[in-house]
Parts: sequence; structure tokens; C-alpha cells
Amino acid sequence: MKRLAPLAMLLCLILPMLACNMPGQVQPTPSLFSNTRTPINTITLGPTLTPIPPSQTPPPPTPTPGPSPTYAPGFKESFDLPLDNWQDLYVLTTRAPGGRISTAIRRSNGVLTYTLADVETYLYQFYKLPQPLDQYIEMEVRIDGQKENQAALVCRANEDRSAWYEARLSGTGTYQIFRYDLSRKDQDLNPFVLLQEGQATESAFRAGDFNLARLTCQGNRIVLTVNNQQNFEVENDQLRGGWMGYAVFTFSNPDAVIQFDEINAGIP
Repeated sequence: MKRLAPLAMLLCLILPMLACNMPGQVQPTPSLFSNTRTPINTITLGPTLTPIPPSQTPPPPTPTPGPSPTYAPGFKESFDLPLDNWQDLYVLTTRAPGGRISTAIRRSNGVLTYTLADVETYLYQFYKLPQPLDQYIEMEVRIDGQKENQAALVCRANEDRSAWYEARLSGTGTYQIFRYDLSRKDQDLNPFVLLQEGQATESAFRAGDFNLARLTCQGNRIVLTVNNQQNFEVENDQLRGGWMGYAVFTFSNPDAVIQFDEINAGIP
């Protein structure tokens, strides 16, 4: 019995080892470390958009157009300085060969001189700033050479130069008052609509000298005044433009020398 005791103990050690090696269900190998592999995403994502928080500052209000700028009415032009207050020369028509106008313009000692040598040439100068509807414009003008040629004053011209009133005065004292309407050319009509014409008296007009001519546009009255002595008036209320200016003309008989000493405008 004492010999069996060691044998029994040996069997107790061997049998469990044999049982582990016998075929049967495979036991999983215990993992010593947790899974640290990062899974691979097979979908390629675009760049992450950063959300923009709403602005805390409200958008500026839509500006409300203010009133049209207003200008002090009237002007005084003594021709002592460059003509910065006048727009570029506006050539309405000319029969100069090739359209190359040979008119010379010179400013000296406060006198502006146009020397015109081309046939049927109408040249205009408009003041840069618009003026009130009821206003006068006046010129001190002398016409030498062929005195049948003319100078003119313009009022109530449209900005696009499609219409205006003008009063012409020649070196002999003849005058005309016109309404210019460009749209009449589409009807093959003369754009110059004659409102009145006539002759200033010898006592009111000084041939060969400077004469003061004033064109007043007030309400429906269009008035040409010569040397504050003689008025020629018509009624016409069709135009509402705000630009004023002056002009020089030759017809079929150049040469002409037209001089301006002053051009002024104001409220009548």
C-alpha cells in the first residue's frame, strides 16, 4: 500500500496532461494585448467644410438716392482765364472740306475771338452746369468781316442736345428766334423752327461795335433784348432743358470774325 501511494500521485499529474493533448474543441489562445490597429476607411472624404457663423453685424441698408445736386444759378465769364467751365466745342454742322474745320479760336486780353473761314458752319459752346428754367443769358459781341454772319444765345437746351431755344444776332442788326428740334430731321424737316425774325433799329444797334444782347427764358416768354433798348418777344412753352450757351455761325459768305467780351447768366 505504501508503494501505491507514489504511483497514484504520479497518475494524478500525468492524466491532466494527456487530457489536454487529446483531440477535441480547440481552445482560443488568449490575447495578451488589446487590438490597436486603426481600421481603414475605403471611402475617400472631401475636405471638411468649416461652418461660418452668421455675421453679428447686419448688412448696411440700401442707400436711398438723395436729391439731385443744385447749383448756384448764373455765372460770369469774362474770358480772362481758360474755358474750364465750358463743355467741348459742339459742331452741329459744317461744309468744311472733309469736315476739317479751319476756324481759329483765340483768347487775349479778356476777349474771345472766333475767326471762321468755312461755309455753313454752326459751332456751339454749352456751360457745364445746368441752370434754372427761368433765367437769362447775355453776351457782349462784335461781328467783323462779313457782317451777315451771326452769333447766338441758347437757353433751355436738353442734356442730349436734342432741343433748345436760340436767338441769333448778325453784324447788321438782323435777328431770328428759333426753337431747335432734332426729331424733325427724322421727318425730313428743318430742325430749326423759326419763331420770329426782324431788324433792330439803328438807334438800338451799333454796327461795327460791341453790342449787348440778352436772351430771357421765363415761363412761356422768350425775349431777345438789344442794348437794353429794344425787345423782341415770342411765346413758347415746349422746352424744359437746363443748359445754356452761345454759338457762332457762318452761312454762304465767310470769312467772319466774331468777338465776345463777356457772357453772363442770372435770374431775371
